[in-house]
Amino acid sequence: MKYRLLLLLAALPSSLYSQTSKLEKWNTIDRMCGRVILVEKTITPLSSHTTERPLKKAEVLLYHRKGNKKCCTPEELVSETSTESGGGFELKDAGSGQYWVVVAIDKKRYRLAVTVGPSERKGDVDCSDLLYEVVKDGDMQLVRKTTYHLS
Repeated sequence: MKYRLLLLLAALPSSLYSQTSKLEKWNTIDRMCGRVILVEKTITPLSSHTTERPLKKAEVLLYHRKGNKKCCTPEELVSETSTESGGGFELKDAGSGQYWVVVAIDKKRYRLAVTVGPSERKGDVDCSDLLYEVVKDGDMQLVRKTTYHLS
């Protein structure tokens, strides 16, 4: 029994590293752009419903991210903009590196760690295919929209 527990504990850190590594790859983007979408979930005893809508005039801020340091001090601010009517934004000041993307809505700030640099995806990035989903009273996540062409 002791050996099983020890083996499980030894495997745990590599499992966490693997998940972190996959998330880091997923959150690697070629350009700092996209669309901010608000996701609201309504759950009743009989059903659940999800509503998505683009956030217009939301504040988008970009901060340098250094290792495990906490986000976000004023001196780390790189760039800021507001979303357009369809939720779209682009921050052209972002060179390759690690950043925090912060979306401010109604005095609440949603943060997401991203890396700008060459990603594993081939071809040009269409900013409208990068969705920054903000879950009301929750977190923000990066969702990639993919279009498949059937021949």
